[in-house]
Amino acid sequence: MKKIILTSISAFALMLFAGTELHAQQTDLVQTNVPQEIQKYLDDNFKGMKLIKYKEEKGIDKVEHKVKLQNDTEIEFDGNYRVTDIDSKKALPASVIPSEISKYVRKNYPKNFIREWELEGTNQQVTLNNGVDLLFDMNGNFLKID
Repeated sequence: MKKIILTSISAFALMLFAGTELHAQQTDLVQTNVPQEIQKYLDDNFKGMKLIKYKEEKGIDKVEHKVKLQNDTEIEFDGNYRVTDIDSKKALPASVIPSEISKYVRKNYPKNFIREWELEGTNQQVTLNNGVDLLFDMNGNFLKID
């Protein structure tokens, strides 16, 4: 009987430990806990927009920071506070789009604007307000319509 109880306790502890390791831990933090690097990015690029929500997600091998601003703009940062995704219903500020990408869009899609930018592996992707997705390399060279 003692052996069965110890086996059951061990199995339960193992499942509990495995369960906590497999699922990302999400923490909603108040604005005062926003890392300085993220706050500076927001101040530099989204001046005057109120921060609605800041969330930190911790997984086994990565940390993500997610920010939501008053105009439904959402920004994601990796564990090193590098921007990985910006999504909005309105035009993104020119300051957050690499200049080569901005030039390409202005020249080839003059009636449209960029509403989303993201890192996609070793490339960058932008989504225009007409739904077109454009793929660029890290130097801002156009690769293809995605």
